[in-house]
Amino acid sequence: DIILDDQCKMAAFGREAFQLDKQAEEVVGMVTLNNELQPTGLFEVSRGSLCESILHPREIFKRALLSNAHSFVLFHNHPCGKSDISVEDAGLFITMQSISNVMGIECRDIIATGDDGTFQSAAEEQKLAQEAIDAIIEESGGELTQEEAIEKLFAE
Repeated sequence: DIILDDQCKMAAFGREAFQLDKQAEEVVGMVTLNNELQPTGLFEVSRGSLCESILHPREIFKRALLSNAHSFVLFHNHPCGKSDISVEDAGLFITMQSISNVMGIECRDIIATGDDGTFQSAAEEQKLAQEAIDAIIEESGGELTQEEAIEKLFAE
């Protein structure tokens, strides 16, 4: 049985399931998971242009609900370059997490794959960013707010 319990397994699964390294345009795929992190559904959610794809949370959660998902992972390729998580990817992940909290269906990650075989995880990027923000707040002795720490992080 396939169990998608870490980013490497997720990236390999998404790359193969959606043939992401062979696509000429950006493709967004989705796998829904049961409570044991086993795939229960596989969907192509969007197909875009060379560098972008239009995606709405409604389309994602519709598929999650119809497949009785416990959680889901989104995958997409960056056919025009590297696998870096873009500002849009990070924003989508934050939006998905907010909706997930209301819907009770967890967005485990958004995985971006590059044309060079690499991948990046939005969840991991968010975790690293939060750790940096927390360190800045701690260094200030708790004087800085989260927003001030973010400003300081990006000013460096």
